Amino acid sequence: MNTDNTASMQNPNPRTKSYRENLLESLKNPEEAAQYLNACLEDEDSRVLRLALRDVADAMEESAR
Repeated sequence: MNTDNTASMQNPNPRTKSYRENLLESLKNPEEAAQYLNACLEDEDSRVLRLALRDVADAMEESAR
């Protein structure tokens, strides 16, 4: 039995992107990022917006490299 959690989190098919990779790629587009943040603002839970802001910041950091 494999108890290493990192192995289970790896993409099983290296030819496809993970959800997070696709999300960050789309958030590099300012219009997509704005729509994403606007959608998250509709949620009453402030944690949703906080996570969305982190996603957008990660995407921007990635595109600056």
